[in-house]
Parts: sequence; C-alpha cells; structure tokens
Amino acid sequence: MQLYLSSNTPWRADYSTEDGQILYKVDSPKFYGNVMKVSVAKVQTKGSHEPWAEIEYHSVKGDSTIKVGNVSRSTKDIFRGGKCSLSNFGENVFQASDGQEYTWVMTSVKCKLSRKSDDTPIATYHLKHYGIMSKSRPASLEIFLEGEGIVDDIITTFIYIEKRRTELIAIVVS
Repeated sequence: MQLYLSSNTPWRADYSTEDGQILYKVDSPKFYGNVMKVSVAKVQTKGSHEPWAEIEYHSVKGDSTIKVGNVSRSTKDIFRGGKCSLSNFGENVFQASDGQEYTWVMTSVKCKLSRKSDDTPIATYHLKHYGIMSKSRPASLEIFLEGEGIVDDIITTFIYIEKRRTELIAIVVS
C-alpha cells in the first residue's frame, strides 16, 4: 500500500491511495508556545471524516501525548528507546494493537518501521522528489503487506516520529 501525502509536512497532509482516495486527513492548526496539536481523522466511504487520534507534540525534550479515542498516553510510555549511532537518530520501539513490537528507525533522510522480533520491513517514508535528478514524485508512506493490519498505528506513530526526526535534524544542523 502506497499512501501519497498532499504536502511535505506529514502533520499537515491528506494521505491518499494511488487512485486518489483520501484515507486520512491530518492537520495541525493549533500552536501554544512550543506545543503543537495534531488531529488525525479517518475518511469514511461517503467522504465524511471521523476523528481518530490527537497528538500533542512538545519539543524533542518535552513529554508529548498521543490520544486515540478516549485513551491518552504519554509518548514516554508508548515508546522506549533503542540503539543510536552516527547513521541514525535512534530507534523507537512500541507495541501495536496486534500485540507485537515494532521499531521506528530515524535516519537523516527517512523513517523506517520494522517488526522488532525479526526485522521484517513494515513501512518506509519517502521524501518528495522534485525532479531535478530523477522523476518528481510526492512524499509517500509505503506500507508493506505485513503492516496492512496495523495501518492506524503506523499513521499515528509515524506522524509523531517524523516530527521528532525533523526537529532533531534542525538541532544537529544548527
């Protein structure tokens, strides 16, 4: 499954299938100091959308929260850290709704998700290509067959992880 983003900002984008069907609408209109609120809505078959999740993102050092339905959890409770190296900004392990553990790896150019038990690729984020050296294409989130049962978990955690990754890059560059 390839989900195409309507913008280069995953926390402000529609996520659509190859045929243009919007599956998720993500927006972050509210800023309170260094706090950003992100709303995630699932689009229904008739075009209406139903609120799915809310992410309250604090800076990299802050304690963010992810709320799905009526359950709000700290990202410090959802994720636990893994290895860090010169080639990645860290690993974030979480347990998905299917009971299995998955690992988001943040590198300087993308995020990748794999199943922790056997490193099976689950999802990869592809940045937008502008068409200078290769054919242009929008940003996309590629979800492999093994991840299609946990798409909601992937979308919600991806938005948080990608915001964190871009903020870490900004810190390293400055």
